[in-house]
Amino acid sequence: MYVNKKTFILIITYLTAAIIALGGWAIFGGRIGRAYKNTAAYGYQHAFSEVVLAVKNLDDSLHRGTYAQGVQMSSEISADIYADCLAAEMTMAALPFSTQELEQTAGFLGVAGDYAQSLLRLDSDGFDDSTRDCFASLYEVSKKLTKSLAAIEDDVSDGNVSFDEPENKFSSGEGKLLSAALLKIEDGLGDTPGLNYDGRYTSLAAEEKTASDSVSGSEAKKAAA
Repeated sequence: MYVNKKTFILIITYLTAAIIALGGWAIFGGRIGRAYKNTAAYGYQHAFSEVVLAVKNLDDSLHRGTYAQGVQMSSEISADIYADCLAAEMTMAALPFSTQELEQTAGFLGVAGDYAQSLLRLDSDGFDDSTRDCFASLYEVSKKLTKSLAAIEDDVSDGNVSFDEPENKFSSGEGKLLSAALLKIEDGLGDTPGLNYDGRYTSLAAEEKTASDSVSGSEAKKAAA
């Protein structure tokens, strides 16, 4: 089929324009994608910084609880510890992955917060030696957690640890992801100390429940029959 020169030039012009338009759209789309990714990364970094800050504040409050005396100071510190635990739990929930695997960390925050809340309900003259000892045992755990989180924050700043994509799940591999780095903290954190108090996580309640659940040999045989 014969195509005259004018038609051929028009075809080439339209094809060139289409290629340029597609290339421009690809570049524009890539820039938008990178902008979204950078915005998300900044948001995740801010969320993690808030986690680190909340745990640092908790560490400071627990330290003050080890020597606090008097009604006013004791009440203020109890309220601070409870608020710091809530802040740490809320900011952890904003991280771009599931934090359900952080059992030790979540358990520690739950116990410390519940213990502090229980003290707010008491009408006392302030912390006694037993209460200060409980805060001292919790403070030992918070020191480890604070130190580990600070080290991870430095690695994030240096580019040695990157943030997970929202769709990623926890990985126990050796990847330099924030989720994997947080999981490694669990191994060195240790068990949360058992506390005897009027609350949800008291070790005394667990002991009483275990004792109440036990049955004698004759009762077991009767039940089996």
